[in-house]
Amino acid sequence: MSMNTWISPVQPYDNSPVVSFYKESDVLYPAPAPSSLWVLLDENPFSINDGSFICDPTIQEWIDCPASYHNGAGAVSFMDGHAEIHKWRDPTVIHQWQPPTIQPGNPAFTRLPPTGTGDLNWLQTASTGVVH
Repeated sequence: MSMNTWISPVQPYDNSPVVSFYKESDVLYPAPAPSSLWVLLDENPFSINDGSFICDPTIQEWIDCPASYHNGAGAVSFMDGHAEIHKWRDPTVIHQWQPPTIQPGNPAFTRLPPTGTGDLNWLQTASTGVVH
């Protein structure tokens, strides 16, 4: 399991123009609603290099990769306390995030583009809001 990098980050990732949440009252506009803001998810074992999962809505690539070893799905929990099993459809998530392309822990910090299924967009929308 890894935590959404935008929830109480020590330092925001890469000076991204997105919202970081430090207390419950921060979960307001332009953030997703608490029922849509994910907190923890299953991370692909080859992607794990820390306890933080980066999904930046301003970058159209998988920086970290969700796990899909539960028949192509993984667990996602949300700020309001509910959880769901999300079925991933992106072949990048299901098949490409593994050796030889990605080594354990992703020491080369490889990023992979999505394959147009909407999975990356869904997770980006549920990760944070963008400051305009």
